[in-house]
Amino acid sequence: MKPSPYRYVICACGTALIFISVGLLSNAFPIYFPFIMEIRGFSNTQVSLLTTMRSITALLSMFVSDRYYDRLNLKKGIALALCASVLSYVIYGCSSAPSLCYLAALISGLGYGLGGMIPASVLIRRWFPAHTATAMGIAASGSGIASILCPVLITSMIRRFGLSAVFLAEAGLMAACALPLVLLIKNEPAQQAAAQTNASPEGASSRRELTRTEHLRVILGVFLIGTLGLTSFSGLSLLYTTSGWPVESVSFMLSFLGFVLIAGKCLMGWLSDRLGSFAAITVFGVFLSLGQLMCCFAGNAPMPLIVSGLIFLGTGLALSTVALPVIAADFCSAGRYTTLLKTYQVTYALGGLISSAFPGMTADITGSYLPAYALFFLLCVLSVLMIAPVYKKTAVQPKLRRSLM
Repeated sequence: MKPSPYRYVICACGTALIFISVGLLSNAFPIYFPFIMEIRGFSNTQVSLLTTMRSITALLSMFVSDRYYDRLNLKKGIALALCASVLSYVIYGCSSAPSLCYLAALISGLGYGLGGMIPASVLIRRWFPAHTATAMGIAASGSGIASILCPVLITSMIRRFGLSAVFLAEAGLMAACALPLVLLIKNEPAQQAAAQTNASPEGASSRRELTRTEHLRVILGVFLIGTLGLTSFSGLSLLYTTSGWPVESVSFMLSFLGFVLIAGKCLMGWLSDRLGSFAAITVFGVFLSLGQLMCCFAGNAPMPLIVSGLIFLGTGLALSTVALPVIAADFCSAGRYTTLLKTYQVTYALGGLISSAFPGMTADITGSYLPAYALFFLLCVLSVLMIAPVYKKTAVQPKLRRSLM
């Protein structure tokens, strides 16, 4: 069947969805942390617990996401998830009490878990039977757009209008972006495509199934990626501010990181489709490891080293978004794509949940976030060593993948 031209609208919708549910709810949120500590009197541990609360409900909602979307369909399910996202920021803006901030964090986890990478990946897969990873990389760049726009803008607006006003303004931005998104989304291009939503990916019959040991290795690798994509990223603003960098400089750094995130995600999708997932995951794993290592020099590094670290980090962080649906597509058996993707996303969220309070607790004990990032470097190297060898033995070979596209 000839692909529908409406798939480009769907790709734009996926980009907008990830902009809200991942970019605004997760990637841009850490820029608030120094102000929450300064204005609302939170400690490092209390700030880290906001991430923990969000991770708890994100994990639980991802766990039921397949049944949730089976019952509601993608359009209705995404609409409700976006409502949760907006509501969470309204609560953040209307109250400064820690208990209500934690409630807002819990609700934001519903928006992240039910409105993030899982529905976006399934939607892209339905509308893009070929070049799926490239389309997924473009859609995943929505979180990078938020990382570009939000840090400098949020910092300047908080200085001018106050923390609560900016939370409410961001809730309005989410609502304004969500309405056209929901109106434009279509569940599937045709009945034939809908019947193939959970079909095994191209070339799946050409490789053997994973053994139990290999499956556990991939699961452990995805778990470790969760600590990097969620916890280490969330701690960047406090890593640099507690290392002596002014908040305004840190906001510019994070905006620059957003540009790199967009490029990295698009590049990883393109390389996965053309060179194969083994090459892409290995290369981007090395980039992310180098980025985490350079974070350990945040306190006294010259600006060129800081910029180099952000380039490696932002490029490598595509491993935490684009890689998961790609891995699920490469390793799923027939009819099991959504289930395996859910498993990986739940494992990813669990990694973020278990590690979420670690940077703040470490900083309260040692006075620095640097020891946490030394550990993140080691975990990144370990995650690559877990996943890449399984790919080398099992995944679709690049030449075959290109012929199938």
